[in-house]
Amino acid sequence: MKVCFFSDIHGNLYAFEEFLRQSDQLEIDQYIFCGDVFGYYYDQNAILSKLRSMKNLHAVKGNHDQYYLDYCLAEEDEDQLVKKYGNSYKGIMSRISADNQVFIENMPDSLVLEMEGKRVGVFHGSVRNPINGRVYPDTKLLEADGYETFDYVIHGHTHYRMVRNLHSTTVINPGSIGQPRDTNGFSFATLTLPNGTVEFQEIHWDRQLLIRDIETYDAGNQKLIDILFRNGERNHE
Repeated sequence: MKVCFFSDIHGNLYAFEEFLRQSDQLEIDQYIFCGDVFGYYYDQNAILSKLRSMKNLHAVKGNHDQYYLDYCLAEEDEDQLVKKYGNSYKGIMSRISADNQVFIENMPDSLVLEMEGKRVGVFHGSVRNPINGRVYPDTKLLEADGYETFDYVIHGHTHYRMVRNLHSTTVINPGSIGQPRDTNGFSFATLTLPNGTVEFQEIHWDRQLLIRDIETYDAGNQKLIDILFRNGERNHE
C-alpha cells in the first residue's frame, strides 16, 4: 500500500494542481490531508471542490480552517484575520459554495486510521493539541505526549518537512503544498506499507502566477511573496 500525505495548501491552487498531477502518477492507494485549506492565498473554494472529488481521501482540519469556521460563527473578526494573514479572508464566506461549506464543517480535528496492520494518527498540530500544536524537527518528543500508541503520527502546521523516530513510532510532516517555511521547497510525502519507506516528493510550479494574484489582491504585501522563495530559487525563475 502506498499512502500520500499532504498539508498546508493555504489557497495556493497552482501548487495544489501540480501536486494532483504528480501524485496521480505514483499509484497512490490512500490520500491523507493534514489540514489548512484557508489562509494567505486566494483559491480556497476551487481547492475544496478538488479535495471533495479525490478518491480515498482522509482529511483533518487545520488552525486556519478553524479560523474560517469561527469567523462563520462570528467568533473571529474579519479585520483581524485580514491584518494578520492577508486579504484571502476578506469576504471569504461569500466565495465558499454550500457543498464546500459542508465539507469543511465535517472535517474532524484528528483521525486514527488502521492501515496494513499499522496504527496511524493524523493531527494538524500535535497529539495533545490537534489544531494548534507545533512539532518542529527539533521539538522534543516524549512518549508521554501520546506518541507511543501509534506506529505512525502525521503532522502539518509548521510547514517543515520531517521524519523522526521515537522508539517504535515514526513521526512525519510532509511539508507544505502551498507555503513551505524551511529551505526544502514545496512538497508532499509518501509512505509505503508494510515496509515503512518514506519519500518526499518536490513540486515545481510557476510562482509568477501566484505573485500576480498577490499583487492584485494584496498589493504591497511583500512577505507573501518572499516566503515563496525560502528555498533560494528566486534567481532561477
